[in-house]
Amino acid sequence: MPDTERDASNASRPEGRPARPLASSPVARAVVAVLLLGLFILFVSLGTWQVERRAWKLDLIARVDARIHAAPVPLPPPADWSAVNRDHDEYRQVRVRGTFLHQHEAFVQASTVLGAGYWVLTPLQLADGHIVFINRGFVPPEYRAVGKRNFDHPEGLVEISGLMRMTEPKGGFLRDNNPADDRWYSRDVAAIAASRHLDGDTSSAAEHVNAGHGDAPSAAGGAGESSIAPAGTTPRVAPFFIDQALPVRSLASLDAPVDDTERWRPPPEGSDELALSHWMASQRKQLPMPGLTVVSFANSHLSYIFTWYSLAALVAFGAWKMLWVPRRERRHAGEAQD
Repeated sequence: MPDTERDASNASRPEGRPARPLASSPVARAVVAVLLLGLFILFVSLGTWQVERRAWKLDLIARVDARIHAAPVPLPPPADWSAVNRDHDEYRQVRVRGTFLHQHEAFVQASTVLGAGYWVLTPLQLADGHIVFINRGFVPPEYRAVGKRNFDHPEGLVEISGLMRMTEPKGGFLRDNNPADDRWYSRDVAAIAASRHLDGDTSSAAEHVNAGHGDAPSAAGGAGESSIAPAGTTPRVAPFFIDQALPVRSLASLDAPVDDTERWRPPPEGSDELALSHWMASQRKQLPMPGLTVVSFANSHLSYIFTWYSLAALVAFGAWKMLWVPRRERRHAGEAQD
């Protein structure tokens, strides 16, 4: 504004005084104070919430770490499967014995440190007829074709050790599972079991397997939804799966010495693509490749705590500058006039 206009504006006010700041009005100061107080409370609350979330996350990480490094325990009995949940059982080390139903294996799209490929998800039939799906490990994309599945298919009674994982319903990011075409983007054990007619109660499902049905995968009802077992029966398929940790060994060979050249080893950590390529070539005879479970939890709560508490401090500083400092200056100006 030109000086002539500013002088004219000031001259129109009593005694030519300049315009008063908005916050100098008692009503305006009250409104600003309420808004700043609300923001301060909001930011402090969000910061405190993140403190609590961080404590919860650290406790979760500690509990999961303890499960991963614990000795394997027997699989919970089918009567307890309904009580299995993510908070208490995810990544628990378990062991189970049974017989693979290789004719019902499913290939689930996977992205690993070895690149894109598939998880081989195979039902394991227990002695009592119940079924637990086993994620046997990773295979490269070319192994999905029916005529190319020339990897190990253990027969007879076997023992599996691995990590309990919760089912992954619906599908992957922006991609739904397609049971009709046997296309799977997540390890949804209920849908996979339904597509192979393995769901239902123990008696009806056992009859289906014994009858020889399901030599090739087929959709159940075209929907891929798991049917509900009749009242009083036990659901046959576990609502979780197991990430196999080590290669399968038949019970007959459990006591036999292991040739060190045949022993499975995890991929080298922090290696470049060439090292991973050499490792993968050395493990081809171990297909599917187990032990690729990634246990990782996002834990950015500390940065969120800093952000919210910093914003609360800025609001407090702004309130001091806008409300307290002008008030003190007015008081000093009044004392000077007296």
